[in-house]
Amino acid sequence: MPVIKIGLNDFYGQSGPAVDLIKEFGLSAENIVEKSNYAITLKK
Repeated sequence: MPVIKIGLNDFYGQSGPAVDLIKEFGLSAENIVEKSNYAITLKK
């Protein structure tokens, strides 16, 4: 299985409501599912 990075890129952090930060940093459930599905297609 390929390894795909799901996390924060190299930049200074921000502060704010957790829900907004999760979306801003790409850590929402939708983004994780999207990246997981992409990794699965790489295996084929």
